[in-house]
Amino acid sequence: MVGGIGGIVSGDYPRAGTILTVIGLLGALWVHFDSESKSRDTEDLLEAQAMLFAEIGIGSVYTRAGKLALHKDESIEKAIARFEQALKINPMDVEALASLGSLLAKNLAFAKWLGKDVGIKFQESIVTAKAFAQNGMRIAPEEHIFHDLLGVIFDLEGLHEQARQEFQTSGKLRKDPYWRLLLANSWEMSGNHGEGLAEIERAIAEGADHWVLDFYHGRSLTNVGDYDKAIPFLNKVLKDGSVAEFVGDFRDVFGFRGASS
Repeated sequence: MVGGIGGIVSGDYPRAGTILTVIGLLGALWVHFDSESKSRDTEDLLEAQAMLFAEIGIGSVYTRAGKLALHKDESIEKAIARFEQALKINPMDVEALASLGSLLAKNLAFAKWLGKDVGIKFQESIVTAKAFAQNGMRIAPEEHIFHDLLGVIFDLEGLHEQARQEFQTSGKLRKDPYWRLLLANSWEMSGNHGEGLAEIERAIAEGADHWVLDFYHGRSLTNVGDYDKAIPFLNKVLKDGSVAEFVGDFRDVFGFRGASS
């Protein structure tokens, strides 16, 4: 707080450090108010602050609140509601678009995995998630996450060639090799397990090292019938990974800006 006040008094406002300090303070205020019985006046104040932040381009208290909900292991529904509120105030909020798109893509991927990828609700969610990805690409074409998200949606629709084009574009925009996991998964979904394994091996050669990588590696080896090689990787996942970690690791694979802040 002292740093923030000092920045304003010295005339250096707005500097990046000061902005982050203010956003952090408002995030703390949200947690406080959220734990109490909020009055309409408090909600109006927070919304006014969010609108002011959007006008001067230094972030959104609702976006920050959504991320806090995720990091505190609160309900995903609560986080989604906050990101949606952020977008109502500022439809150009790239971080809210990325966060909301990632959550929807994850939910859709799980639904597909569980065989619940049928019905109007699933199709409506596909359309919504695709719209977030496409809007994000128009607003921030330099952000690879929106190509990643659109690729995931294409894969869920069975449009694997289009999905791989998006992942290839993402790979040109990002500096890490984890986009290859998305590409590997696309090959696996289209039944080409050899290409899926090859992408995993390329990711490893380029420096990828994570328990999620071990999971993908073990799965790919299993799919090509090399069970003896697969077992050590899958055992490592059981030892080092957890279902709870996957929410955070999903963001790591997408690697969108601010995911760990």
